[in-house]
Amino acid sequence: MKILSYGEIMWDIYPDKKCLGGAQLNFAAHIVKCNEKAYLLSALGNDSLANEALSEIKKLKINDKYIKIIKDKQTGQCVVSLDKNKIPTFTILRDKAYDYLTINEEVECFDALAFGSLPLRSQNNIDLLNKLIDSKKIKTIYCDLNLRAPFYNRKTIDYCIKVSDILKISEVELDYICKSLLKVKTNDYNEAIKLLANQYSNLKIVLLTVGEEGSYAYDVKKEKLHYCKANKVKVVSTVGAGDSYGATFLVNYLKGLDILTCMKLASIRSSQVVSSISSV
Repeated sequence: MKILSYGEIMWDIYPDKKCLGGAQLNFAAHIVKCNEKAYLLSALGNDSLANEALSEIKKLKINDKYIKIIKDKQTGQCVVSLDKNKIPTFTILRDKAYDYLTINEEVECFDALAFGSLPLRSQNNIDLLNKLIDSKKIKTIYCDLNLRAPFYNRKTIDYCIKVSDILKISEVELDYICKSLLKVKTNDYNEAIKLLANQYSNLKIVLLTVGEEGSYAYDVKKEKLHYCKANKVKVVSTVGAGDSYGATFLVNYLKGLDILTCMKLASIRSSQVVSSISSV
């Protein structure tokens, strides 16, 4: 199985350290942990952070074939702080190398492409994503919306949903979608997800993560909502939890496992991430 992760490479900058991150890099790393092949289509600057990143990416066994160096830009950075509940706050710097994704070679076929909304803050990246989708070389399109203010709007979110087969969102993101796109108010997850699926007929599965409460998955074709409890662990940091959940779910779903089993395996993996220091 081969999965292409499309988007950002960023260094997460803490007060006392820096860690290689970015949702799409983390996602690719977890695909590798699932014993599948992960390719990362991204970009780095012409700086020392790029050299460190490439070294770490090789250690993670992510294929770097589609990672380019943008000579006049800097490698992505994000300042991260954690509150008393270990919930991260992100300050993402603008105009970085991953805003200028490019590809020079013929793209091979992939079982899935995974992306999020952040890289789509640049029209260049939207155009390239459209080109990849139009190539018909991608079997399944997976989107973890992963909204990061102020880098999204109604148009961006609508685009993300329209091109996706599998959509992963948080409860906060679902609430935003209901208010801004669906123009409804509801606290009922079941109702909200069904309204979303009815509005976007391209969707096959909608994944909803609700933190300590667990997760839901709506099978659009069967019109069935599945629920999976979260594993109770001591939370160290939630950074990377969603990426690990999504990657684990996607790999097992593409293998043909039933949705609830995929959710349980994803929940186990994400609980391992939140109870450790590393996001991968």
